[in-house]
Amino acid sequence: WSNADVQFHALALKQLLERKDALPPAQYEALRLLGIEDYSSEEAGKVLGKTASNVRTQATKARRKLREHELV
Repeated sequence: WSNADVQFHALALKQLLERKDALPPAQYEALRLLGIEDYSSEEAGKVLGKTASNVRTQATKARRKLREHELV
């Protein structure tokens, strides 16, 4: 990763952690794994014991909730 990538991911992680309490745990974990840790939906599903489709759905719901509450 480039220095800019590292800085972007560090900032995104910091912002997500600051808003962790605004999301249900399943949504938070899905968004963290897909959006910050750069897991594929299949990999995240294995970690979380969910289907890849469920992980993508939870991450989408998390993004929507954060946008609706102007948290991103």
